[in-house]
Amino acid sequence: MVLGGTLGLKLLPGLYTGPELSWVNAFFTATSAVCVTGLVVVDTATYFTPLGQAYLLLLIQLGGLGMITFTTVIIVALGRRMSLRHEALSLGGTDAAPQVDRRGLVRDVVRFTFIIELLGAMLLYATMAPTLGWREAIWHSVFQSVSAFCNAGFTTFEQSMVRFQQRPQVLGAIILLMMLGAIGFLTIEEIYLRYRAGRQRRIFRLSLHSRIVLLTSAVLIVSGAVLLGWFEWNGTLSGLPVISKCT
Repeated sequence: MVLGGTLGLKLLPGLYTGPELSWVNAFFTATSAVCVTGLVVVDTATYFTPLGQAYLLLLIQLGGLGMITFTTVIIVALGRRMSLRHEALSLGGTDAAPQVDRRGLVRDVVRFTFIIELLGAMLLYATMAPTLGWREAIWHSVFQSVSAFCNAGFTTFEQSMVRFQQRPQVLGAIILLMMLGAIGFLTIEEIYLRYRAGRQRRIFRLSLHSRIVLLTSAVLIVSGAVLLGWFEWNGTLSGLPVISKCT
């Protein structure tokens, strides 16, 4: 994927507003997009045309789908069974059945990803359109939704999210997408199953995997926010309203 992305950045026409990337910079950009790190050597907002940004978004999307999805696709292509341990992980517990509908699992992951990104784009569009305009906000909301859910760090704005530092509704939508992408499909599925079991007055225990993911994420996010607020409340965050500081 990285090598293919690099070749695309060098050979496909219409990706740049100016001179094309060098081989080294193209390789770096493709690697960053596929591995969703967010490191860039050029400004995504100004250096790439909308077609170039769409190509980067494709690399981000493919990279962000995750290792379990691609592993499952490979296993299906080879026509082999998953190991019992892998099947248990895929089902979110240790009491997995010996057979897993692998195609169904892949389909669910992809469907889940696209639905969340679509809902995120709609939410971002509703919050960005009053500022950016109803037409311009379409592409920005789609790109930011996919990038945030995949935790990619790429953006179509020159100063990243700085222009929205006093728009907590925009930042809140980005936060929600990043958190959903970070905890992953399996954990979200278990949360839904537990909610449904509660509605039906049944007992459903979250797997150890999901409990660790949720607890660790909560501790890191809350402690990180408290420490950042402690050190920067009257520093880089000074001058902002309280709600913007907290966001």
